[in-house]
Amino acid sequence: MLRYRLLARSLALLRSFTDLDNAGFDLLYSNAESRHSKFERERLSKGGRERAISAVRPYALSFRDRLLLLFVYYKLHMSMTLVELLFEID
Repeated sequence: MLRYRLLARSLALLRSFTDLDNAGFDLLYSNAESRHSKFERERLSKGGRERAISAVRPYALSFRDRLLLLFVYYKLHMSMTLVELLFEID
């Protein structure tokens, strides 16, 4: 299973999968996380919802791992089938 904590142990692995080092990934992650949280709150607070905000299905991956998935996908141009296998998602 491909996760950030696994790739972060080796700079060579992280760089080969994402073209980023640990500091670069952490900087992008902190910026994205703060914006993502605000965007999600606004998106989920819009009127007209049929279900409560807490009734959504939880993500299989943490936000850090979803961001890693995005970088790996864009860098390596993988098929979604391979992404599913590497990250163990469906």
